[in-house]
Amino acid sequence: MADPADRSQLLEQALASAKAGDALAALQHLIAAWRVAAAEPIARAVDEVGRAVARGRWPAGSDGKPGAQAQWMEVAARRNPADLSLLLETLWSGAKLGQARKRLSALLQYAPDPRLFPALMEGLEEPPCDVTGQDVEFFWADFFEVLKAADDPRMPPLADRLLERTGRRDPEWAIRERAAALVPSRQLEPLGPEDVARCKAIVAALEIGAGQKTEEGFLREIFERPGDDELRQVYADWLSERGDPRGEFIALQYARCSGRQTPAQAARARELLALHGRRWLGSLVSKVDVFSAVFERGFPSDVEATDEPDDAPAWATISTLRGAVPGDGTPALSLVRIRDLTDLRAFHRRTLPLPIEELHWKAGAAVTLATHRAQLDRLPPLPALRRLDLSGGFAGETPAFFEWIWRSPLGAHLDALVLTSAPTRLADWLAMMDAHRLYELDLALTGSGRMMIVNGSGGRGALFYRDVARSWTPGVAEAFATEVAEILRDVPEGAVAEVEVRLGRAKLAEKIEKRLREVAPGHGFRRATVVLETGVRRELL
Repeated sequence: MADPADRSQLLEQALASAKAGDALAALQHLIAAWRVAAAEPIARAVDEVGRAVARGRWPAGSDGKPGAQAQWMEVAARRNPADLSLLLETLWSGAKLGQARKRLSALLQYAPDPRLFPALMEGLEEPPCDVTGQDVEFFWADFFEVLKAADDPRMPPLADRLLERTGRRDPEWAIRERAAALVPSRQLEPLGPEDVARCKAIVAALEIGAGQKTEEGFLREIFERPGDDELRQVYADWLSERGDPRGEFIALQYARCSGRQTPAQAARARELLALHGRRWLGSLVSKVDVFSAVFERGFPSDVEATDEPDDAPAWATISTLRGAVPGDGTPALSLVRIRDLTDLRAFHRRTLPLPIEELHWKAGAAVTLATHRAQLDRLPPLPALRRLDLSGGFAGETPAFFEWIWRSPLGAHLDALVLTSAPTRLADWLAMMDAHRLYELDLALTGSGRMMIVNGSGGRGALFYRDVARSWTPGVAEAFATEVAEILRDVPEGAVAEVEVRLGRAKLAEKIEKRLREVAPGHGFRRATVVLETGVRRELL
């Protein structure tokens, strides 16, 4: 184990440089401290300081995105640790297999550095180029040479992880043998509380000592105030001044929010997200599904959790969380809805109220109503809940069951329900809506669609619809038309003012139109409309 005094001395020197506003010197001392003793707090400080000092260091005309091989190699040849963060961010940009090998070789001069190993592993989530050709063994030889030089004790057993990240597209012999032989020469070392405090103080001192904000400082403020649009746009300008493509991406997303985004700008935003989205997820990258994450206003907003949400500040921008429930320590400042939740017991680890407005529970078909009620009874306070979606696969709900919901704390503020049950007697559901002032009720039909009932200012409306992506055969259309007609026959006169049916194919509209004309007399419908997938509306009344 390294001498703690040497490590502490280097961290003290880094702190002194940071307080003097010399970020590059602070970075050099931090890297030296990592080489003396590998510790996680030192690695985090190197990453944060490295990203801060790298801004604006690319050659003129590169626009912060050195896609050209000559530009990338020119920057790498400077051998300045301040360049490494952006070299790693653009490691595979525009590189073919031979060029990627040259870039890997250029990284050797920076090792050991704690930024190398995480960047290489993240880059393999999306393979940099075609690594399945005849030179695949040489690519992996170069790749593992850099990992060996990095000598990072955070490396897990690599063989299975590498095969998983590359989608098993490469021959196993090119990976397994080298991965099995790759054993770091040192282990992670714990830091004492004084050295941990020094690492944090270095980052904080740079923000003050340099007389300007750092990226870490901006992110900290955004996560504390995720609804502050002006702050995000100032951050975008700051990034753009330093050649960071995220500044352009944030500006493009705000253009979309205002309705001013052109098709070319939309395409550019998609391109930037494909290139950098994984990095922009930040600390959430190992906690959410990377490929389905949705960004709004430059930050992730709709994600599917692959692990339990932790206390990372980056959760603060998430408005829609799929498949998980945040714990009491998770900063859920923007959270509005939880969707695709398969087990309400995920809520049971919470003790604090959760101010979500929408909850979607995908209970399996085997879940009984008794289990259903038992799990709902144990929910923590949800004082802002307005929409409850129980369309997850179980069946058997009845108006009587939902009378129990209205009597429970869960139903105190509900104005929308989405259910699996077919409306065996629509009049009962309409009476329930009236009794509890429910604005929206969404029910499944027997097997061919759904029905939404909405209480609007112009009276109650009934919307029948079906996913247009699903097959519309004549038999399905006939069943759909029959069910719609039977449901509407049960409607008391004057109870529904408008009926709208959305269809997938124009040639099947006649079946629906015929049935609507049959049941419309005597029911007091003011309007009956058939809407085709092309957007064409046919007014029947």
